[in-house]
Amino acid sequence: IEPETFVSVFPRYSGDYDLRYSDGGMSQPDYARLRDSSGSLSALAAFRLLNVTLSGPESGNMTAGLVSCNVTDVVRPDPPILGRYLRPEECELGKPVPMVVLSESAWRARFSGASDIVGRTIHLNRHPFTVVGVSPRLMLYQPPTDPELWIPYTMLGELRPSDDYFANPRAQWLNVFGRRKADRSLRQVEEELRALAQRADEDV
Repeated sequence: IEPETFVSVFPRYSGDYDLRYSDGGMSQPDYARLRDSSGSLSALAAFRLLNVTLSGPESGNMTAGLVSCNVTDVVRPDPPILGRYLRPEECELGKPVPMVVLSESAWRARFSGASDIVGRTIHLNRHPFTVVGVSPRLMLYQPPTDPELWIPYTMLGELRPSDDYFANPRAQWLNVFGRRKADRSLRQVEEELRALAQRADEDV
């Protein structure tokens, strides 16, 4: 839907950063600043792919998309097959919410297309999650790298305590992408984001 409005945001850092927590992504505070301050973007979302282990009768490895809960404003998926998508309030900082949205392919392959999957508890990395919906496709990249499920990105610390990047505001770990407003050009978006980043540097 309107692919010409899709934008990816890549940070360019200078200075002294802890490379242990850097893989070329953006820190959560920097992402939140751009999301809340930009006037040229209609939506800005963040994600990180993570391999997780599903336990129980359907056990196996799965690819999860740890996402900001406004991800649907950017991806604009078709309506869910069952249930719903994640809600913005389910990604509030300091309030991890163990909810999960399954892709249709994972629902059919892992759970035999069970009609009662919504509301069911599944265990990922031994942590209980409630299934809230099933989506036709959970787009972040292109197949076969698209995730099999979406999880609020605030659940990172529970899924992988050793990588709780929320505990370090300088950790650069998020992929960021968004939608520009129809009346704003790509150049206007670039100029605004550079200005916001420069202002943030001056505030440090």
